[in-house]
Amino acid sequence: MKKILILLVSVIVVAVFLIVWFSEDYGNNTENRIESSDQIKLSSSDEEHSESKISQESTPKQNEPPEVSTRQSESDEQIDVASCLKELETKYPELNKKFHQIVEEFYFSREEMLGEGGYQSMSLDDLKILADANDSKAMMTYGSELIWLSSLGVRQSQQSSQYRTHKETKEIVSNHVVDPEGVRRGEQYLFKAGVFGKVGSIFEMYLLLDMVALQLDKKSAEPDLINEFLAKSLAYKKLLGMIHQKDLALQKGFVDSMSWNDTIQRMYADHADYEGIRKQIENNAEKMYQDFKSAWIKERQYYGFDVYPDYLQGELEKFGNSYLDCYQHPF
Repeated sequence: MKKILILLVSVIVVAVFLIVWFSEDYGNNTENRIESSDQIKLSSSDEEHSESKISQESTPKQNEPPEVSTRQSESDEQIDVASCLKELETKYPELNKKFHQIVEEFYFSREEMLGEGGYQSMSLDDLKILADANDSKAMMTYGSELIWLSSLGVRQSQQSSQYRTHKETKEIVSNHVVDPEGVRRGEQYLFKAGVFGKVGSIFEMYLLLDMVALQLDKKSAEPDLINEFLAKSLAYKKLLGMIHQKDLALQKGFVDSMSWNDTIQRMYADHADYEGIRKQIENNAEKMYQDFKSAWIKERQYYGFDVYPDYLQGELEKFGNSYLDCYQHPF
């Protein structure tokens, strides 16, 4: 599972929640998150990259943003992705810092991704009060926690699990009965959080609803219920691509970082009518996407927000594209 996350062709994802988090590797959740985050986020820790060699072949002009470079041919010395990213971060520390700040404005910070944020230490009742008062971070945190609790029986919050052993947690998850209505309530809060500026909450739904479908499949739930959340996951992925249409690097990082196809193949590849099932889910997802798209446009316009936010401009956009280039042409 770690290898899958490390090899994701992503760019800027601050945190990738493990879609199969509740599997037998559940106890390694925190380490997996840290590793996946550091591979994907524009902030790789010095410890994890201490062995990476930073290329010194060229020195940029002071305060000049990076251009999207044309990499040398494959016959030249290969530079791994981690070194390429580290090189960018070292050459352009201020742009790197600004980039972090922007991404964290519309998504979770590293601490929050690990379940260690201030909001995540709050009770669900207190979180709901803030969320109902249109606090966008509370909306996103509450919606996410509600889906985790409804689908797995445990919260994402590290504080809520600090006195629980790995074995106890696995037992809770194994015995938990998925609560679809709780998941749908969490979905509503996440959508509203996106409308109010936490656009990363749409990414949350894409990942978490996929996780819900996998958990329902493990529990042998009704196919219609499983397929509802599979279709919603794909629909939100489509919506995310639409939202980030002005930011190619963000679009590639968030939308292309996970494959919806992996889940449906895992569930249905051995079914005789696999293609028919897949087509039906995709058709349902398209209908859902159109509904979500209309709701997004209507709500964002009503509250006076840009329908298609443009987070990366000027130097930051070039920096983001250079980061993308590290993944596409790492030599």
